[in-house]
Amino acid sequence: MKLFLGCCIAAIISFSSFTILPTNTSSPDIACSEMGYLDIYLENECSSSVKVRIRGGGSTSEFSLSGGEKVRRPVKDGYEIYADGDKVHTVSSSDGGDTIVVCD
Repeated sequence: MKLFLGCCIAAIISFSSFTILPTNTSSPDIACSEMGYLDIYLENECSSSVKVRIRGGGSTSEFSLSGGEKVRRPVKDGYEIYADGDKVHTVSSSDGGDTIVVCD
């Protein structure tokens, strides 16, 4: 019983030392820009689906973009965008908010 009470008291002391931080009230766009990311839009103007690859920062992201679909993606300056294996764009810092057509 003493051991059980000792554990409960230790747990209460441990939990009381946690600090509750306020949630981030800034928008995701601001958070992304503070980390060096900018949002671009990728649009597939073709009727068939396109395999899109975004390469940069030592990683690669791949996904399919259906015909007529438009999506927002966070990227950094220098990232490369490929559609069906062909390079279609290299991101620059001035591309924020722009739409990159991956198939037309």
